[in-house]
Amino acid sequence: MKLLALFVLFWMVSATVFSQEKRLRVYVDTKQFYAPSLGHLLEVNLQFSGPSVNYVGKGDGLVADVAVFLAVERGGNIIKEDAHRLESPFMKDSIIEDFYDLKRFVLDTGSYVLKLEIRDLNSDREPIKGEVPIEISNKQGRTSISNIQIAEVAKEGDENNMFYKSGYEIIPRISTYFSNDLNFLPYYVEMYNTNLLETPEFGLKQSIVDFETTEEVEEFTIYYRFKSAEVVPTLKKIDISNLQTGKYYLKLSIVAHDLSEIHSDAYLFERTKEVNINFNLNTLTVLDPMFESSISLDSARYYLGSVIPIAPPSAVRDILTVLKNDDEKKAFLTLQAFWSATAGTKAYTDWIKYKGQVDLVNTLYKTHFLSGYESDRGRVYLQYGSPTQVIQSQYSASEYPYEIWQYNKIGRFSNKRFIFYNSDLVTENYRLLHSDMIGEIKNQNWPRALNSRNSTNGDVDNGNGGVDNHWGGNSNTNFRQF
Repeated sequence: MKLLALFVLFWMVSATVFSQEKRLRVYVDTKQFYAPSLGHLLEVNLQFSGPSVNYVGKGDGLVADVAVFLAVERGGNIIKEDAHRLESPFMKDSIIEDFYDLKRFVLDTGSYVLKLEIRDLNSDREPIKGEVPIEISNKQGRTSISNIQIAEVAKEGDENNMFYKSGYEIIPRISTYFSNDLNFLPYYVEMYNTNLLETPEFGLKQSIVDFETTEEVEEFTIYYRFKSAEVVPTLKKIDISNLQTGKYYLKLSIVAHDLSEIHSDAYLFERTKEVNINFNLNTLTVLDPMFESSISLDSARYYLGSVIPIAPPSAVRDILTVLKNDDEKKAFLTLQAFWSATAGTKAYTDWIKYKGQVDLVNTLYKTHFLSGYESDRGRVYLQYGSPTQVIQSQYSASEYPYEIWQYNKIGRFSNKRFIFYNSDLVTENYRLLHSDMIGEIKNQNWPRALNSRNSTNGDVDNGNGGVDNHWGGNSNTNFRQF
């Protein structure tokens, strides 16, 4: 099956200057719609990472203030532009959330370049800038479908709200990652000029397509019937609680009465599904030849242990039971059963990909005493993926060697940080000292622990975690900059 190329942009731009001030992060997404009374509409959606913006006090809370400049150019000439100032929602009780902005441009069909410049007005940093090519396709006088808009929030709306569309207030979801705790995929789409069809009704086919196999996931294929009209908007919600881990397309197609597809659009997304696995260890008897050829028998227990960072607690118990026994064949069968339960028909493919990651972290993070996946850095890498940015410090007058890992996104969480340190200075075993990710180690006095090799300040209320000021001690600054 040949899938449509998405007319969707997702990119992130950020400054790279070191400072105690936060570094602004903005996620940008564009969608194309059509309004018969106006013409072709380009929507530019902005999502500001709440923790990346500088705030000032206002009343009993905090607000951020940003300046936004957008320009649509063609042939080097500015066709449309907009400049405005945006104040964040009022933040209270130290709960900092992302906030959103939206701008619509009416454009003729053709090729453009969208340019963006954003400044944090509570910071002295230079503004962040970015640009991307845009192609406006013709939807006038032909049956077609808009881009698919995934909703972060969708409800009945007020037409004076900037997120209002066809009776709904739709705050867009820009992230294409759906973690285990996100079990619904709400989408909004518009269908145009279906009144040009030969029948008074038409169909909308909704399907989820496996990215790798290009096959439809059968249980998610649904047909809806609508009355033909110049514009037909619809808001639907898909229950993806049973959709397994993988990369997929949501594909929406206008179909005729004979189910032939007239026009389609697709949305690419990733899903992580944590599966409760209960092995019946007595029934594991048949070894898949592909699994058998992927590793040697004497390494089966090693690779079985390597899935612990990504396994749910129910599976970890069974894995540990097998690892306690010196039975390589049982370990091999359990490894195969784990991937069959978590990935289904993609079990072998997903296993080989993961094995590559295990081998990588073993090269990068193994010590004299621990395999790579057993180390804290290896475990975090396997569980959350490669960090967006890494800051390393090997030499300091007071601080132990450390690494700060920053992730733009982990599931539904933005801007999460991990700090690892090598307290024995010999084994290269960097242990996790502190993280602001839910479920990870929290140590609010981590600066003091990191500097404990020769820092004597015991006042933890001094604003620097109870640490003496000294040359080269930049860990607190580096951690706060994200």
